[in-house]
Amino acid sequence: MDNDKIYYTISEVSKICNVKTHILRSWEECIVALKPKKNKFGHRIYTQSDIKKVEIIKKLAYVDKLSLKGINDYFLSQNHDRKKTRAVEMETLWYEIYERSLRLKKIVDKLEGSDMLLSDKP
Repeated sequence: MDNDKIYYTISEVSKICNVKTHILRSWEECIVALKPKKNKFGHRIYTQSDIKKVEIIKKLAYVDKLSLKGINDYFLSQNHDRKKTRAVEMETLWYEIYERSLRLKKIVDKLEGSDMLLSDKP
């Protein structure tokens, strides 16, 4: 695979991945994760990301012997895991911000109760 190349035809992907074009077309129809874009002429244009997905699908189908439903379930669980991880990260960040705001409030309260605050009086 040429790392400088952005788009690949279905024939190129077929050669790179050693998967026949009719199989690629079938996978596009049945597998939610594989949806290459089409150019203005209606020809499929695969990205490097699409090619990686084809390689994963090929392994799942031929090595792991998963059905099309099993392959779809795999990609759906990967997507769910990413969303779950992001949610945990966001919750952690929110908690850190909340904790910092409490610390800042305590500092402000201490300053207000002491002579350390500058007053408007000379």
